[in-house]
Order: sequence, then structure tokens, then C-alpha cells
Amino acid sequence: MITVAVVSMGAAAVLVAAAIRPPGPSGSAPSAAAISALLEKSPGSTTASSPVPAVVVVTVPGLPAGPASSETLATLPVVETPPVVITSATPSTTPRVVTSTSRITGMTGSRTQSPAGGAKVPRPGSSAVTPARTSAAGKVPAGYAHPLGWVGSGRVVSLTFDDGPSPYTGQLLDVLDRYRIKATFCQIGQQVGWYPAIEKRIAASGHTFCNHSWDHDEALPARSAAVIDAEIARTQQAIGSLGGVTPRYYRAPGGDWGATPGLRVELAKFHVIPLAWAVDSLDWTRPGVAAIVKNVLSTVTPGAIILMHDGGGNRLQTLAALPKIIASLTAAGYRFVVLPRNPPQ
Repeated sequence: MITVAVVSMGAAAVLVAAAIRPPGPSGSAPSAAAISALLEKSPGSTTASSPVPAVVVVTVPGLPAGPASSETLATLPVVETPPVVITSATPSTTPRVVTSTSRITGMTGSRTQSPAGGAKVPRPGSSAVTPARTSAAGKVPAGYAHPLGWVGSGRVVSLTFDDGPSPYTGQLLDVLDRYRIKATFCQIGQQVGWYPAIEKRIAASGHTFCNHSWDHDEALPARSAAVIDAEIARTQQAIGSLGGVTPRYYRAPGGDWGATPGLRVELAKFHVIPLAWAVDSLDWTRPGVAAIVKNVLSTVTPGAIILMHDGGGNRLQTLAALPKIIASLTAAGYRFVVLPRNPPQ
């Protein structure tokens, strides 16, 4: 989690140096008292030339909620060395402290769940997002230009599971172990630390890891290169630190790769291949076990990468459908293969 305080001064805003702290031994979220004290700081201490009329704070524990704000965090660039002056969405005239528990991107409707979860988390619709102020420049290398949807043309298929790890991932691993099948797990970075034992089991069992962004921001392609890089890097680090394997694949939340090549340009920097799918089980909608099985069997083609989910909500239907899918595809002459952990460049 990154805590950011934005001091708004009429038509401009300044990121306050003291309030920008990445998580770690040397930094923690500022207290409510510390944030409130920002209102009383002299203009010089915040690089302001006028009194501070508002403070917008993201994910600050214990800070009482204040009036709603029209400012949006979606337009703010991620910075490492403050102060940085940016344009405010709306001028402010009255002193107030506003809190928000949304992601740093300012989006709402996350599909992630708590470690003790199991309740369905709704799949968000598309949200209006201010285009990134800076777009990634450069040509997309050939190996990263087109998302991968098939693993070959032979009678093989490859299983992939999104939105984990979750309370259901262990049971899903049990099913895969029973049939001696390896799969690819496209994981949400901020959930990885909740399930260290599961991460180690996935790695030890020979499955493949895939980066599915830090917090499932479906509008990520519209963000700045800095935001995209942060989402990818944090997830790479989270998975690598527990699983001991750095992902070489990236699956875009919602399958949205963006209208510009910006996201794929950034992926190439991390040497992660864009991963799509050829068959969508639609299990995230929980249409019933029979419907999930039919969705796969009726659309499968040789070499298809199959999309299923081990997280993002209640996955009991997926757990019940998976053995039926495996048995049916095996009977039809299909063989299950896993994406290689270290694909050729």
C-alpha cells in the first residue's frame, strides 16, 4: 500500500513529501493527527503560497471520514520524489479532510476478496477514466505485440485460473493433483501475501505463475506508464518473494489491453508475455456447474488456452465443474499442457 496526501490550493495541488511513504520498515502510514497537522503547516512547508484549504488522503487508517470530495485520484501520477505540482480537478475553497479507501488509481468495484472471503465480489463494469498524461512511447517488440490465446495446434489444451489466490485455491490444487495436471495461475498481487503456503505449493507442484496486476484495475491500460509499471513490479515482487518464481506472463484484468500499445510496451520492459485465452468458461458468473462445463466443451479447439477462476468470489461451482471438464476433454483425446515457466524470448 502506498499512502498519498494531496494538498489542494485553488487551481493546483502539491503532493506533500512527508506523507508519501512506501510500505516497509522505514515508512508507515501517517496517523490521523499527522494528517490533521498538515492543515496547520505554514505555506512554506508545503511549497504553497496560500493557505491550505483541503487535504485528500488515501488509505490512512483511523482517519475519520469527512465530506465527499469532487477531486479524483485517477488523474494523479505516481511520483517518487516530491514535491510535484499537478493540476487539480476542481478548485477547493473550504477547509476539509477527505478520506478514501479506494485503490491508488481511484477506481472502485474491486473484485478482490479478503483472506476470510468466500462471498461473491461483483465483477465491475467499465469505468470512465481520465487518459494517462504520459503515454509509453516506442514500438512493441514482436514477442509482446499479440496476446497469447493458444499453445499450439495439436490436440492439447492449457488450463489457466484467474483472480487468486483465494480460500478455494487449495481445493483446486487438490483436483489438479488428482489428475496430475499442471496449470497457470494468474494472480492478483495484493492477495498473494495472504496465502504464503498456497504460493509455495503452487511453485513446488510445478505450476506456472502469471501476473494479473496488483489490484485488478480494468482501466490500467489508460493509466500512465508509471502506474502501469508499479502494478506490474509490485506483483512480480510479491509472487517471486513467496513462490520463488518470477512470472513471465501477464493477463490484463477484464482482458482489456487498451486502445494504444502503451501497456504492451511496458510489459516488454519486464519481459512478461501478454496472455489471453481462446475459451472462456464464464465461471465467474456462477451460471451452474452444467453451464460451466458446456461453455468449455462447446467452444474448445486444439491448442486452446482455457480461462477459469480460483478467486474473485465463491468458486464452488468451478471446483465441481473442473473434474467433469478434465474427464470429458481427456475422453475426447485432449492432453493437458502447461505454459512453460520460462518461455523463449
